Amino acid sequence: MYLRTVILCLIVVLATVVPAPQHAQAQEPGQPEFPTVPETPGEQGANLPHPAWDPISLGIIVSGVGGPVPFICTVCLPELVFYHSNSDGDWDIYRLTDDGLNTLANNVTRGVGSHDIQPSYAPEGDWMAFTSDRDELGGWEIYLAKPDGSQQVRLTYNSGHDVNPVWGPANLIAWESNRDGNWEIYMADVTGNGLPIRLTNDPGNDVNPFWLPDGGCYEPAGGRLVFQSDRVREGESKDEANWEIYLLDVYSRELTQLTDNDTEDVVPIVTRDGKWMAWLQLSEAGVYDLWIMNLATRESRQLTDLGVDVVGHVFSPDGRSIAFYANVDGNYDIFLVDVATGQVTALTDNDADNRAPSFRCDDSAIIFHSDAAAGEENPDVHSLFSVNPALPGASPLRLTHGVEADDVYPLSDPHEETNSKEGRMPPHH
Repeated sequence: MYLRTVILCLIVVLATVVPAPQHAQAQEPGQPEFPTVPETPGEQGANLPHPAWDPISLGIIVSGVGGPVPFICTVCLPELVFYHSNSDGDWDIYRLTDDGLNTLANNVTRGVGSHDIQPSYAPEGDWMAFTSDRDELGGWEIYLAKPDGSQQVRLTYNSGHDVNPVWGPANLIAWESNRDGNWEIYMADVTGNGLPIRLTNDPGNDVNPFWLPDGGCYEPAGGRLVFQSDRVREGESKDEANWEIYLLDVYSRELTQLTDNDTEDVVPIVTRDGKWMAWLQLSEAGVYDLWIMNLATRESRQLTDLGVDVVGHVFSPDGRSIAFYANVDGNYDIFLVDVATGQVTALTDNDADNRAPSFRCDDSAIIFHSDAAAGEENPDVHSLFSVNPALPGASPLRLTHGVEADDVYPLSDPHEETNSKEGRMPPHH
């Protein structure tokens, strides 16, 4: 009896000193061995030799105040679809072709012995940013590439990790960096000097930036983005910090807190017109539900209540619906929720795992990866498929046809790929 009491006391003590794990999905059995960027902040990085940046050209050059300036609009290119494949033995970013095969001609990043992940492409579709570990020091850096693979340039130079690039509506790219000992958000003007500009400065972690459609064809000109942060708010202790969503003007540095509660609010996304923001909120039941906010009125409401985690949420190009994937019946399926009514529709219903949705920019299809075509010889191989959101219940159409390679995490619209993170995020400081 005495021994049992001692053991119970030890369990209670350990429960108080061992931090609870972060609620985030890990890679599951049967999923491809996809590279993961570090989640822990790490030590402070050091700047590396930075060659002179050769400004890149974007969009159409027009006459403006002080001389010619790029006029950049978000154009619809439904044929422009990127995805990850390990067909060359490491992970590269490919461009989808009609035959659905992986060749040198449609290999965009062409890294040798390295991994290239997390693509995000420019509004005009003429450049793509991505994360690569080809750095000789073994860190992750941001690179740019032409979609045809003809040109590649390195943007960041630091011994820390620079990851998750997101291309703004014009000439700005934002990304996450742990070069300061914690995760902060940086940006660079790729048509200017290309040097990193620190946007956030807080002991907490700032991650998952997503641009609002300011500048370019939209007014007012400027740049704003939303992101999530576990910074300590006024009146809180460090132990009470949780993820909240913030809005940042990248020029004035004006910061606005959009969510304010005692739970986790993560992975914000915004519609093309900048009117609505959606994000995931951790419920009392311990699962992530989808929420939506009118950015003009700041009114918010819950969109889903499935009893399981919602993952990989993306707005449709017209902003009327959101696609996501969830494990409701023992395997993952692609779902669509109507923003106005909250009605949820299953777009896939099979025994396969269907993940990582992305829309074509004309709303004609949702592209995702699945192991539905895996056979006995290659039971875990993943391919890209598509479904028409206007035809729920229709059989998915297979898009890639690699026999042994995994083709995963497609990107079309929105212009940034976040599904490969699988919900992982840094632990609270």
